[in-house]
Amino acid sequence: AALLFMYFACLAPVLAFGGLASVLTGGAMGVVEFVVSSGVCGALYGAIAGQPLTLIGPNGLVLAFTGALYKFCGYAGVDFMLAYAWIGIYTSAMLFVLAVVNASDVIRYCTRFTEDVFNSLILSTFLVEAVRSVAAGFYIAGMDKTKPFIEATLAVGSFVVTKALAGARKGMLFNRLVREFLADFGPLIAIVFGTFFTFLPFLKSFPVDRLTIPATFKVRRLSTPARNRTTEN
Repeated sequence: AALLFMYFACLAPVLAFGGLASVLTGGAMGVVEFVVSSGVCGALYGAIAGQPLTLIGPNGLVLAFTGALYKFCGYAGVDFMLAYAWIGIYTSAMLFVLAVVNASDVIRYCTRFTEDVFNSLILSTFLVEAVRSVAAGFYIAGMDKTKPFIEATLAVGSFVVTKALAGARKGMLFNRLVREFLADFGPLIAIVFGTFFTFLPFLKSFPVDRLTIPATFKVRRLSTPARNRTTEN
C-alpha cells in the first residue's frame, strides 16, 4: 500500500502539471516530457543523492515560471526549449555551488512565515489554474453550455469525493484498514470514479476534453529565431 501510494503521489502532479504545461507552452512540452524527466531524475536522485524518499516532480511555482518564460521567449524571439535548457544548466550549477558551501545552514534563520508564504503561493496557483480551466469552458462554449457544465460537475464532484474520503479515518464505517485505504487513496478513487462517469452511454454525445498525449516520443529540433538568422547572398 505504501509503494502504491508513493507511486500515485509522484504520478498525479506530473499528469496534472504536464497537462497545464502543454496549454501554457503551446504544446512545446507536456505530459510525456514531464513523465520522462520526473522518472529519470527521480531514479537518479534516489540512487546517488542519499535521499530516496524525496519526491521529485513539478509544482505550481515551476509551472508559473515556465508559462512566464514561454511568453517572454515569444516576445524576445528566442527559442523556448533552448532557453529552458540553458536555464536548467545554470540552475544546476548554482545549486552545486550552494551545496558545496553548505548554504542549507541559512535555513535556520527562516521562520514559519517564509514557509507559509510559499505554501500560500502554491495553493493560490492551484486554485487559480483550476478555476480558470473550468471557467474557460463556459467562455468558449457559446450558447450550448452542456459540455462545460459536465466538466465543472466532474471537477466539483471529484473535489467533494476526495474531501469526503479524506475524513474517512475519523468515521465509524468499516474497520480501520478500510478507512485508512479510503483516506490514503481518496484522490485516486475520485479520479477513477470521474473517468468512469464520462464513459457512460448518455454522456458520449457530449465528449469532455481528455489528456492529450502524442502517439510518438521524439526530440524536437531547436529552431533558430527569425530575428537572429543571417541571410546569405
